Amino acid sequence: MHIAVDEEGRTLKLLLSKGNLNDITLAPQLVDGLTLANCFILADKGYDSSDFVQLIEDSGGSAVIPPRSNAHDPRGYDKEMYKCRNLVEHFFHVENR
Repeated sequence: MHIAVDEEGRTLKLLLSKGNLNDITLAPQLVDGLTLANCFILADKGYDSSDFVQLIEDSGGSAVIPPRSNAHDPRGYDKEMYKCRNLVEHFFHVENR
């Protein structure tokens, strides 16, 4: 399950995929049609990709995605801003009750 939420934790888009599909595969679809300009796009390491980060930045947004542990040249990210990603986690915990 892939989900995009706004700053209030409200669902903007929800995609389902096979469990064995890498997260990054659906990343462009997940943000397609959403306004990224002047927004922080927070995602976990599964969405770490130069192409995805470039898509976000080309759309006027800022990627807040920690680099994968095996990254050769890890990109920096705002660790304090990343803490707001808990809004996505709250969606999964609330919806699964």
